[in-house]
Amino acid sequence: MQDQEILTLWQTVRNIYLATTVDSVEKGKAERQFSQVDHIERGDNSIDVFLASMLTKDYFENEIADKIAIAMKLAGAPEGMEVKYFLAETETAPLQKPAEPQPMRAPQKPATENMSSLPLKKEYTFEEFVCGPSNSWAYACATAVAKKPGSKEYNPLFIHGGTGLGKTHLMQAIGNSILATNKNIRLCYISAETFMNEYYNSIMKHTQDQFRLKYRSMDVLLVDDVQFMTTKENFQEEFFNTFNVLQNAGKQIVMTSDVSPKKLPLIQPRLISRFEGGMVQEIDKPSFETRLAILKKKSENFENKIPEFALNFIAQNINSHVRAIEGALSKVKIMVDNDTNYAKNLTNEVLHAQLIDLIEKEKKLKARTCEEIIEAVRGKYNLTLNQILSSERIQELVTPRQLAMYIAVKFTSMSVKAIALKFNKTHATILHGVKKIENRIDVEPKLRDSLNEILDSLGFTMSDINE
Repeated sequence: MQDQEILTLWQTVRNIYLATTVDSVEKGKAERQFSQVDHIERGDNSIDVFLASMLTKDYFENEIADKIAIAMKLAGAPEGMEVKYFLAETETAPLQKPAEPQPMRAPQKPATENMSSLPLKKEYTFEEFVCGPSNSWAYACATAVAKKPGSKEYNPLFIHGGTGLGKTHLMQAIGNSILATNKNIRLCYISAETFMNEYYNSIMKHTQDQFRLKYRSMDVLLVDDVQFMTTKENFQEEFFNTFNVLQNAGKQIVMTSDVSPKKLPLIQPRLISRFEGGMVQEIDKPSFETRLAILKKKSENFENKIPEFALNFIAQNINSHVRAIEGALSKVKIMVDNDTNYAKNLTNEVLHAQLIDLIEKEKKLKARTCEEIIEAVRGKYNLTLNQILSSERIQELVTPRQLAMYIAVKFTSMSVKAIALKFNKTHATILHGVKKIENRIDVEPKLRDSLNEILDSLGFTMSDINE
């Protein structure tokens, strides 16, 4: 098989694996790990997958190797072909130990080509981004950065807003635009989680000097989802120093987060001050007009035309976030593509029946209150309301309290600010509790079972998670 065929086969395997993974938490974890694939090579009757960290290599080899093998068969891989996993080499030659970078200057660029730890999606461009009142300022700042990276007034650029509203699209559009005009620029797009993994791997492998040289020699650093930065002081110290080296050298930094810098959970004040030192812009939920414009933009190149009234119907009934809107459009597109008479016979009633699961999910997410969620958790653990809402830190109370926070954030359309008021807690405490539960349910079956039991009592399943 040619290299392009190997790449296509691996992409098919990935899509099959994700499509057949029902559990949304496991799917989210798998998506994060698949994003750590550095590159693919053709081996001796094998797909050789090179991964960015040892943690990811362990995940593929020890947790999902059997399922990947099944996906290989479903993808039509040649008989006997297997998948082998390797740790990617981030440097092509041994590096001499560099001196610690001086505070006011970036290290000299090593003679290596542009490195982007995560791939930029080609479709994430400014041309494909639908601008409206909810995101116009963020869009304007992003285009300004793309035209002149490193400008003091936009450095750093910090874009925040809820999940699925277009933050990552704008960030990658910046990267794609810069690389289109200067292919030799050293640009890195990376998630905060990947950055942390690489840092801790460098500690274990005693390669911290190489790690620092790699990131402190970048011209543009794009960091996604900084709300997931670890609270460990040594990592924050490392990021703080890298941030200073790049900014002092006039290099561009762009970050995204679900929340504004001031509301980042457990982040050092000096880091927050740095994040706020440039341009901070929020993306809000799109209005009806923007939702309709997004649908028109997404459907304009479809082979089979979607009737405009159908786009209006989706925009009116699906409004939680952009991904939900796109999901509804994809569902209608599949029906139109598979049945030539479907579009001719389409009515609001037919659309309602076709999209009933998404419509009901929207209603359900809006309908549940914090009081109902707290009551369900309280009943499961046989606690009083005062115990759930208290500040006591014993584990018997912390876990139920954080579960209630997690469900409120992930399974309703309430803002984190509104949820914080209901729990008499700070915005940061709510986000910290959610992150704790996210980390634990991957490794604690009993906690996961308790969560599923509570969700069932509320009429939710894990597939209802409000991404």
